[in-house]
Amino acid sequence: MDSPAGQPAPRAAVVRVLLVLALVTAAYLPTFGAGFVWDDDDNVTENQTLRTASGLAKIWSEPLANQQFYPLTHTSFWLQYQLHGLDPLPYHLLNVLLHAGVALLLWRLLRLLSVPGPWLAAAVFAVHPVHVESVAWITERKNVLSGVFYLATALAFLKWAGLASKLRGPDHGAQPDHGAPPRFRAGYLLALLFFVCALASKTVTCTLPAALLIILGWKKPPAWKSSALALLPFFAVGAVAGLATSWIEKNHLNITWSTPWLDRCLIAGRAFFFYLGKLVWPSELVFIYPRWQIDPTSAWQYLFPFAVLLVAIMAFVLRRRIGWTPLVALGYYAVTLAPAMGFFTLAYHRFSYVQDHFDYLASMGPLALGTAGLSVFGNWLVKRRPRISPVALPALAGLLLVALTVRSAIQCRPFHDYESLFRHTLAGNPTAALAHHNLAVLLGRTGRTDEALLHYREAIRLAPTEPQVYDNLGGLLLATGRFSEATEARSTAARMLPGSANTRYQLGLAFLQSSRPAQAIAAWDDALGIRPNWTRVERLIAGTYASAPEVRDGKKAVAYAEAACSHTKRNFAACFEVLASAYTADGRVSDAKEAARRATALVPSATRGVPDKDDP
Repeated sequence: MDSPAGQPAPRAAVVRVLLVLALVTAAYLPTFGAGFVWDDDDNVTENQTLRTASGLAKIWSEPLANQQFYPLTHTSFWLQYQLHGLDPLPYHLLNVLLHAGVALLLWRLLRLLSVPGPWLAAAVFAVHPVHVESVAWITERKNVLSGVFYLATALAFLKWAGLASKLRGPDHGAQPDHGAPPRFRAGYLLALLFFVCALASKTVTCTLPAALLIILGWKKPPAWKSSALALLPFFAVGAVAGLATSWIEKNHLNITWSTPWLDRCLIAGRAFFFYLGKLVWPSELVFIYPRWQIDPTSAWQYLFPFAVLLVAIMAFVLRRRIGWTPLVALGYYAVTLAPAMGFFTLAYHRFSYVQDHFDYLASMGPLALGTAGLSVFGNWLVKRRPRISPVALPALAGLLLVALTVRSAIQCRPFHDYESLFRHTLAGNPTAALAHHNLAVLLGRTGRTDEALLHYREAIRLAPTEPQVYDNLGGLLLATGRFSEATEARSTAARMLPGSANTRYQLGLAFLQSSRPAQAIAAWDDALGIRPNWTRVERLIAGTYASAPEVRDGKKAVAYAEAACSHTKRNFAACFEVLASAYTADGRVSDAKEAARRATALVPSATRGVPDKDDP
């Protein structure tokens, strides 16, 4: 039973909240026994910024300290690491709890907007299988955390804008004007603070001001024009965050390609309907979808963007008969999905143009529209057909939620562990080169060499221009004693990445283990040309000159070893160990003894840490 203000009675509201929590728990129960999967190593298990207080400072002050600059998300990881270490259960529990919070905030927002069937929309959102990727994958904490602040921003701003007073009458809420009491100005600042938190969790939330502008134009609360102007600071902050993320994507994640604008429009049109289709019929969900072949000369590919325009035009033309709500929902969907639709180049686009977690926030519009339509139609049907039991519609809604919950629980299973995720991916998409590569790396590390080599070969066949595949294949071949094949694989990787010092470092290791010290030194010299003063490489060159008969040269060994000692401020034992070998090779016995003595004295400091984090 609802109260006179149109809100659920307190007892009914509590029941509905508990029901949402129960549905979310049932849907994500399999994740409570899951572990870490892809990218969780970079973000959690091997993320050094989570270990110390100085790491926390780096999370906020160094944009390139982590894979992406989402400082609030990584702060949540930092806090959990301090409390729980690397036990995956608390990480999964918090993701599920945050997702439940997003669903409840969505219910609150839809009630504020007087959208029919708001609880059903929130419940469907809570257990929709498309959202499993955002919740079951620890790395996607950024989605659920940003979702909480995203909706909190919307609620705070719309209340400040007087939308509550517009919908509930003159005795509720207040209107935003320059003479508003301080508590209402504080409401605006609170909304701005929530928005900054959303951006610090994931910058895809930068589209929120445009979504709020659409809502203001739709509902037209008191003084809505001045409220729209008040969004300018939100647009500015969002633009800065979006540009910063774009720069990091391009430079930190090595994006070296550019997609023509016509191709981007074709991708966007197709993505629009792809995501809608998965919301309507969430079957065949996989972690990596096949990457579309975009061809501007193919006429049928233009059907997708033209269909988007046609849908928008039809919704506008029919607005007097069906209302503005469908146009608003589709506009919200397009605006919110825009950063991931293909208009902007993302690192992930090397593998696929779509991924389920891109649809997390945008899905709120179509899901709310669909459940509102069902609610309105159901109420109309009951009035027109008195014989239909009033219990029938809630029962059908319950069946829908149970079906979605079961489907989500099943979809959680691939996220149990790394191997399950990529085997499930390959079962649904055998052409996923990234899945073949990642599975090959895992199999190689666990001693299943023959199967690993099969997946490496398939990854190369599917993606022959991915240098990391050749580099990792070279490492496995080295470990199994196939030295000539290993050097060939790593030489290919080096040719593909002419500016990578690490690739040349790895190539040098392959040459050295293949008993080709001259080529190893040449590769390492190239690495130093790209990354000067790399002490690990300087030590390797010094040691090779000191010990390999084919290239033995004591003076060169001493020069490289002394450089390594200098670059580590002469407080790293390993540098003095190689310096001792270099002096010995150069016939300087007394100097060698002194260097060895210094190395022995420095052993305790070596165990406390190393000046260069890449030089253990």
